[in-house]
Amino acid sequence: MDDLARAVEAALFAAEEPMTAEALAGFLGDAAVGDVRQALRSVAQDYEPRGIHLVERSKRWHFETAPDLAHLLRREQEQIRRLSRAATEVLAIIAYHEPVSRAEIRIDPRGADQRRDARRADGSGMGQDRGPPRGAG
Repeated sequence: MDDLARAVEAALFAAEEPMTAEALAGFLGDAAVGDVRQALRSVAQDYEPRGIHLVERSKRWHFETAPDLAHLLRREQEQIRRLSRAATEVLAIIAYHEPVSRAEIRIDPRGADQRRDARRADGSGMGQDRGPPRGAG
C-alpha cells in the first residue's frame, strides 16, 4: 500500500462523515483527484475480505461493517428505568381508574407534582393522552 492510499485510509477512518474523492484530495493537500480515486479503489480492495469494508454511496466514501457480520453487532438491550415514588403512584392511578385524564391526576399532599410524572409517562410511551373525558356536558 502506497503513502497516498495510507493517507486516504487514515483520513476516512478519522472523518466524522463520509467524504467525496474531491474532498479527500483537498484534505490531503496537493493530491490529484484521479490519484485519490485510484487509492480509494485500492483501499476498498484491501478491505474486501475483512470485517470492515470501504464503500461508496452517493459519491461519498466511508467504512462500514461487512454485511455478513452485521447480525453479530445487533443487540437488543432491555432498558431498565427506575421510577420515582410519585411516578409509580401516577401509574397506579392510571391503572386503577382507567381511563383517566391529566386533570384527574392531582398534586399529592406530600408536595410531589404527579402531573409532571404523568407528562413523563405520556412522553415515554407508558401512557397515552386520550383527550377530554366523555361525560355529561
